[in-house]
Amino acid sequence: MPEPTVPDSYLQHIRRLLPEPQETAFIAACERPLRRAIRVNTRKISVDDFVSRMEKQGWTFTPVPWCASGFWVSRPVEMEKALPIGKTLEHLIGLFYVQEASSMLPPEMLCQHLPEPKGWWLDMAAAPGSKTTQLAQNLGHDSLIVANELSGSRLKSLYANIIRSGIANVALTHYDGRIFGERLSNCFDAVLLDAPCSGEGTVRKDPTALRRWSLDNVRTLAHLQKQLIDSAFATLRPGGILVYSTCTLSAEENEEVCAHLLERYGEQVEYVPLTDSFPGAEKAASAFGSLRVWPHLWDSEGFFVAAFRKLGDANNIGHRGDVSGHGRFVPLSDTDHAQLMQALDDWFAPQAMPEGRFWQRSQGRQTEIWWRPLGATALTTQLRPDRIGVQVATRIDKGRRVQWRWHHEFAATFGQYFQKQRLQVSESQLRQLFLGHNLDWPEKLASGDWLICYEQWPVGLVRATDRRIKNNFPREWLHDSLAWPDVKM
Repeated sequence: MPEPTVPDSYLQHIRRLLPEPQETAFIAACERPLRRAIRVNTRKISVDDFVSRMEKQGWTFTPVPWCASGFWVSRPVEMEKALPIGKTLEHLIGLFYVQEASSMLPPEMLCQHLPEPKGWWLDMAAAPGSKTTQLAQNLGHDSLIVANELSGSRLKSLYANIIRSGIANVALTHYDGRIFGERLSNCFDAVLLDAPCSGEGTVRKDPTALRRWSLDNVRTLAHLQKQLIDSAFATLRPGGILVYSTCTLSAEENEEVCAHLLERYGEQVEYVPLTDSFPGAEKAASAFGSLRVWPHLWDSEGFFVAAFRKLGDANNIGHRGDVSGHGRFVPLSDTDHAQLMQALDDWFAPQAMPEGRFWQRSQGRQTEIWWRPLGATALTTQLRPDRIGVQVATRIDKGRRVQWRWHHEFAATFGQYFQKQRLQVSESQLRQLFLGHNLDWPEKLASGDWLICYEQWPVGLVRATDRRIKNNFPREWLHDSLAWPDVKM
């Protein structure tokens, strides 16, 4: 006889939090498959335009109540079988992000309760990037998101999702989150701590999640979570907002962690009530205004979210270092900047690009050129980011001649500003590029890098030689098979 999805040992543990009349609904929800949800990337397309586009392909949309760009979606059965949603053309070019509905709640709460969405923001446990990219939709290029991830193996997927989403104002770091409070006290305007947890709320995605559950593991994780929330609060500037969240339901990892913060910092911290944050939020609200999203309330994953404001003198800002903390990177000299602008204008003629600053790092005859948001210039010397902003080009000095190799991430992020060297491709041609193939072109092209565009969206770079297009897409973007279905509606 198969083990139950929700073991008795877990039910006994959670009953003190779960109203008795809701127990049957809770168990039933845990045993149902999870509804698929997506978030529209408003950096690239409006919500209305995306919904209209996909409804023509047979998609149906149910709004997520706490996220204006979030939807539960369903697709025609034939299409679902033929093509996974992650291989749809719209996903590959970054028009939407597959993201569980409950996980959209923490970034929304952070953005909603900051009167001015700007400055320095920290996503303390960022991979694979759903929450970082969601935060970025609400921030201008003059702000900076530090996306931190302890797991080195997950940094690659985090970076790939950031670039696919067309986001430039991010610094990637690879640290234990517990160091931020010590090294960067009173620095960030907003902090999101989606803490490592026991994952009780993910049982609909992973039916074995609760079968592995143990109270000892919960207590071990709660100890780590208290250390992380201490660090998150210490790195927050006075007047800033901290959002703490988990995809688990136990009080030990949620309310007790919050109580630890309140007890330790007393009058320096206050709850930010989330009770009125969206229609129906009161169903999940505690007396303090935190939210416990039970799976049966909105037919979603289980989640917990709480928000806090750091009190004190808003002018008491911590040390943010100076530009000497950029390793071997230095700002472009006036001469090198003029040379870069001339080369860019000659080839791509970009217009009205977001304001930023160009940096360079030399390695022999080759020099990397990077664009960084203005908010990154004061990144503290205590951090060594893996990368900040986007790489624009590599300049290769060949005696009196200079060769420029433009980078895919620059084109994918800022290609909408390019006025020249743009190639419009069909759906079939773009499919071939994502499969890793080269293309024949009907007319002769100037040799060099060209921006591939599909409809109005920049996708990435290819290299043209006469009538041949060589695929330059990053390896992680390529697929072994993309069988676009021919579904009749």
